[in-house]
Amino acid sequence: MIAGMYLGELVRLIILDLIDNELIFVEEMKKTAYRYPLFTQGSFYTKYVNEIESDSHIKFTKTKRILKELAGIENPSYEDLIVVKHICCLVTKRSGKLTAAGLGVILRRMNRPEVTIAVDGSLFRYHPRLKLIINNTLRNLVSPENKVN
Repeated sequence: MIAGMYLGELVRLIILDLIDNELIFVEEMKKTAYRYPLFTQGSFYTKYVNEIESDSHIKFTKTKRILKELAGIENPSYEDLIVVKHICCLVTKRSGKLTAAGLGVILRRMNRPEVTIAVDGSLFRYHPRLKLIINNTLRNLVSPENKVN
């Protein structure tokens, strides 16, 4: 699942763009030095996306820990936490749909009554929603007569 390799980096770049446009972490960025890992390519691992998406909307404990570790953000606003989670959800949804689109093209070409797709990797195994997104998208792309596992 090549699309999953870059989820963290896409989230990082979106967050940086929102920071640059002063749309999130406005007060926090006034206190934060730009030496933190968030400002380094490849520092926002895909596992962070998994953790943030599985985080509670009430406390955002995991999200706060990740933001403090990566960007030195001590007191993010509740709205900023919601935005970060939403970014992760959107990037995951995009990745799942792109993955399903590629698989869907292959499955339609194969046109077999039943196909099993084997997937390996921690992203697919541990992500809270990715499997569901891929399965739902595949159902819309492949004929109902074709059974896909």
